[in-house]
Amino acid sequence: MSRRLRAVSVVAAVLALAGSGAAVAVPDGPRTARSAEGVDTSRAIVQLAGEPLVTAPGVGRTAGGELDHAAVATRHVREQLAEQREEFRTWLARNAPEARVTGEFEVAFHGLSLDLGGTPIAELRSAPDVLAVGYENIYSPMDGGDPGLATIDALAGWAAAGAASTADPATWAGFGVQVAVIDSGIDVAHPCFDGSGYPITGITDRGNVARVTEKVVVSKVFGGSAASAGSHGTHVAGTIACELDTPAAVDGVTIPHAVSGVAPGAQLGDYNVFPGGTSARSETVLAALDEAAEDGMDVISLALAAPANGNRDLVGLAVDALDRSGIVVAVPAGNGGPGAFTLGSPGSASRALTAGATSLGHGMFVPVQAGDLGVAAVPGDFPLPEGPLEAELGVVWSGEDLGLACDARVMPELEGRIALIGRGGCPFGTKVSHAEEAGARGVLIVNDRPGAIPMAAPRGATIPAVMVGAEDLEALLRLDGWPVTLGALAHLDVGQGDTLLEFSSSGPTLVGHRVKPDLVAPGSGVLSAVPGGWDFRDGTSMAAAHVAGAAAVLVAARPGWEAWQVRSAIVNTAERGVVDHAANANANANANADGEDVLRVGAGLLDLGAAATATVALSSPSLSLGVLPASSGRIVTAELSVTNLGDSALTLVLEVEDSRGVGTFDVSAPTPLHLEPAASETVTVSFRAPRASPVGGTQAFLLVEDAQSGAEVAHAALFASLR
Repeated sequence: MSRRLRAVSVVAAVLALAGSGAAVAVPDGPRTARSAEGVDTSRAIVQLAGEPLVTAPGVGRTAGGELDHAAVATRHVREQLAEQREEFRTWLARNAPEARVTGEFEVAFHGLSLDLGGTPIAELRSAPDVLAVGYENIYSPMDGGDPGLATIDALAGWAAAGAASTADPATWAGFGVQVAVIDSGIDVAHPCFDGSGYPITGITDRGNVARVTEKVVVSKVFGGSAASAGSHGTHVAGTIACELDTPAAVDGVTIPHAVSGVAPGAQLGDYNVFPGGTSARSETVLAALDEAAEDGMDVISLALAAPANGNRDLVGLAVDALDRSGIVVAVPAGNGGPGAFTLGSPGSASRALTAGATSLGHGMFVPVQAGDLGVAAVPGDFPLPEGPLEAELGVVWSGEDLGLACDARVMPELEGRIALIGRGGCPFGTKVSHAEEAGARGVLIVNDRPGAIPMAAPRGATIPAVMVGAEDLEALLRLDGWPVTLGALAHLDVGQGDTLLEFSSSGPTLVGHRVKPDLVAPGSGVLSAVPGGWDFRDGTSMAAAHVAGAAAVLVAARPGWEAWQVRSAIVNTAERGVVDHAANANANANANADGEDVLRVGAGLLDLGAAATATVALSSPSLSLGVLPASSGRIVTAELSVTNLGDSALTLVLEVEDSRGVGTFDVSAPTPLHLEPAASETVTVSFRAPRASPVGGTQAFLLVEDAQSGAEVAHAALFASLR
């Protein structure tokens, strides 16, 4: 979109606001929304006749058609517009002297803003050259700064789903859908789950009625009798459906963006399978699944895992059955990565909506500034600076290398300095204690690998200590003796988002060698509710919670879709080519050209905006052609159904892209493939094993494209294994 067209779009939005007083969603621009207060009736916007500069005839323009502000012709038009506004000011002084001009506009919008001073708004409409007058809307950020929602393009998904951001939960994404959280319990007293404005549910058995609200509509405990609010369950529930724009603070630091769940309008069911413990039996989980189905839950978040049991994975079979019944079940891939065959149960279930985890790159850090080097240090249990701590950097040397500070007898003089120490050799507390005895005011510990971790501190630790990654070692060593500042704890974006997390479990599945996970979603640095507050958490559970929320948005927006169609819309529109895992130890030599390994990231990164506008559903979100004998020369086939989800006919082209590894994939389908609304067509995907081939796997993508525009409307990961 050119600058001029973008400016015209802004003008159209302003006109709509001036005329109606309603909030306008602008999916392609900054996400804003009207606050609960609605409009300010003490102030108004007046639109005057005469085109604003960006669309006015007679202005000067550059060779590219852009507005030339310095051109003489532009100055003439600007003077004419200014004369119009001055005439309005004169009229205002004579006819509405209580009103006061507070601003003037001429570039994208021609008019003025007023403090009405009690002047009726209708009176202004009688002024000469006035096209429209409207009260001023009060806008507040609609999670434009929330990295989690931005990463999955949630706001575009909300807009496509027809959601708004007023004070009424009935306008929020996911409203009318109920999501079961089979987990460790939800803190119903948390501001995320206030419940004001929600309808009373019709569920007959709400369980422990003392622990339910209009937001958390069911509270049931399995495998024990004591109800509890678990940290994990509360965090997962908040990621799924925390109410829109809930203010948050961590360790006394206000988070600069309000927090919303992926489906802020959804209601929740609390099915606690971990009361007072950290484990649950299969029977407990199955009982909770039964109850959730009986209670009419539309989506189930099953953020738990156990070792996969192959064909004996009964919980996985239950998940498959629930999907067939119309309930979408979102589950984590597991935290056993990066090796192959590390998927847990029920993440390996064929009809589970299984999520792997990527980073968000934001969290609570201690900013460190030394010379021109700025580093985000990871805090732990040691004290933190209450304000900037400034001192010289004192490197603890061991010969020409960074020392470990494990022997107090060889510590250098560190009086008044901030010590730089390496990780390893002894506990963190020992290092910090030795530095303090040598006079240090604070400690920077350098990890023995890239990245940093929170450090546990012994009881009674008294000086600040934080960790930085090994990637900063060389730069810090060169700054020995330079001034260094440890800042106060702050929320920072360190720019390391969309990186596949090493712990995220990988496929294929033990049985069937299926492609899992189905896709990836944010699973590190995820900010959400915990009992009594907020916290950042890591894990594929956090990723699965994003996916469960996405499913709730689609179920609410597309009530005619079946569960498998919801899964397909989420998986087969995931964004490819954006996940960074090239340096991961498990990178598959046969990964596709964009560097993504389908056994680690599935179809790609969750994209709710694309899912909400999906036009095609595939009967299986991915296809595995199984295990073939190497060098067999065999050809195996599998069928896949393509369904038109829209209201208009589609003409499609199917092709296989970028087959990597030994063997070749192909697709047999009518070209082009014509589908009337709701119609389906079965196509055949084949894999040929060469007669002379090594053991290994082959990956590819099946692309579904619009025949006229060539735009991709869906894609599915393909995999086959030679043994």
